[in-house]
Amino acid sequence: RPNINEVNAWVKKVPDLPKLDAVKPNILRNNRWRCDHGWDIDLDDGSSFYIISNNLCLHGGIKNREGYGRVVENNIMVGSGFHPHVWFAESGDIFSRNIVWRDYQPARMPAPPWGLEMDYNLLHNVGAFNAPATALQQQSGRDEHSISADAHFIDPTSGDYRVKDGSPALALGFVNFPMDQFGVQKPELKAIARTPGLPGQKPVAAAPLARDPTPRIWLGANVRNLADEGEMSAFGLPGVTGVLVLEIPAGSSLAKAGLQKTDVILSINGDKTADVATLLRQAPPLNAGQTFKVGISRNQKQIVLTLTP
Repeated sequence: RPNINEVNAWVKKVPDLPKLDAVKPNILRNNRWRCDHGWDIDLDDGSSFYIISNNLCLHGGIKNREGYGRVVENNIMVGSGFHPHVWFAESGDIFSRNIVWRDYQPARMPAPPWGLEMDYNLLHNVGAFNAPATALQQQSGRDEHSISADAHFIDPTSGDYRVKDGSPALALGFVNFPMDQFGVQKPELKAIARTPGLPGQKPVAAAPLARDPTPRIWLGANVRNLADEGEMSAFGLPGVTGVLVLEIPAGSSLAKAGLQKTDVILSINGDKTADVATLLRQAPPLNAGQTFKVGISRNQKQIVLTLTP
């Protein structure tokens, strides 16, 4: 269901509801992944009851959207990190004893604390000495024991991301896993198998935001551009387009018309509203008392509202 609050209410009444179709956990373990156009591991649209462990992710990191009971432990996310999107209030998610390169990259997350447990993670920083991972703590409301430090990998340029004896990751509970057993095992298949690009220790270059996310005022409401593919995914849109509603004054004409916080404006009078600049150009011709149509996306449904300023 796209309505998060509706699902939260159902599960509060019936806590075992998410378990009705899960006989056993889905297990993703001992894999090497690389996706250059998304997330290396992407649990989307309510994917629940997964155990994700001992995975080497080489580019896009791991994303958990919605869903319940995902256990993400003992993974390495080279150059990237963890992408929590649109979690339910009682998701029961665990993210622990992982090595990441970047702060969390959330989208439409509830107020912290997040999940059931997020702790003992290492934010890799070449040459750094152990320090609290304050950025992770501030984001998750957890990560009390997580640190920012050099993980001391054995040979990352050759794809060996095991950590050396004495690595601070080991003190957090991280356990090395084999780096030479990924993929097909038959010699004739190994001979034709391709090896993904190995990034060494370089962080994946942060993709520039597709559009300027600076908030603007439109008819009293606080709005901004939908910023990037992460938000596109979180709001269930077909492209990085539209204007996100951040705040609406109570009693305003927009509020009376039914516009709500987190709606995404897609059109005015049937004309596409790609961004804030377009919205502001569309607004001046609208005279006081003139009725116009606002096309929006709400909970992944297209709605048209009638507005009279």
